[in-house]
Amino acid sequence: MSRKRYTPEQIIAKLREAEVALAQGETVGQVCRTLGIAEQTFYRRRRRSGGKSALGSAHPAPTFCSAFLTPRFAGRLWAFWLAA
Repeated sequence: MSRKRYTPEQIIAKLREAEVALAQGETVGQVCRTLGIAEQTFYRRRRRSGGKSALGSAHPAPTFCSAFLTPRFAGRLWAFWLAA
């Protein structure tokens, strides 16, 4: 069976759905079951997308793919983004 691959836009949309469900009182386990992902996947994707506060902030976090760049370049990208 092949793995499912999601686009960054799909991942961000699912993370937003998850944050809404969590705000309504659902547990992380319940949310992950409805999204069809493991809890570890949820936490990893949330961390790479900028965390809880970045999903609803006025300034969007750098693109999701920046988390897959080298740590040095990603650090510079974050520093640039935070300075703006």
